[in-house]
Amino acid sequence: MQLKNIRNRINKKIDSNYKTRQKILSRIKDVLTIDFNKIAVYREEINIKYPDSNTTSTKIENGKKDDIMFKVEIPDSLIGKARYYYKGTEIDYLSIEEANNLEKDLKYILEEIEKYTNEIIR
Repeated sequence: MQLKNIRNRINKKIDSNYKTRQKILSRIKDVLTIDFNKIAVYREEINIKYPDSNTTSTKIENGKKDDIMFKVEIPDSLIGKARYYYKGTEIDYLSIEEANNLEKDLKYILEEIEKYTNEIIR
């Protein structure tokens, strides 16, 4: 009987963590609902570099070679979905802490996507 109680406690902790993470990721994906399929003829991906100023919660780590903070892989078909990477990790695999940081950086990321989109659509 005691083993069952321990197992239940473990599952409750896992479920609580999972639900919290999914809520954050759901909010992020909702904000990133952009029709990238229509610009697929121009580019295969969009890379957002780390900011130079204090506009986001994220700064480039010292010694880090890759200066890409956020990447969007644009689908090559109309039925495909864009894939998003934050600091080299696909957003579906982010920890709660990383997802919270991404959520804080979304304003900067969206502004950069808008600039990039304006450049390629002209």
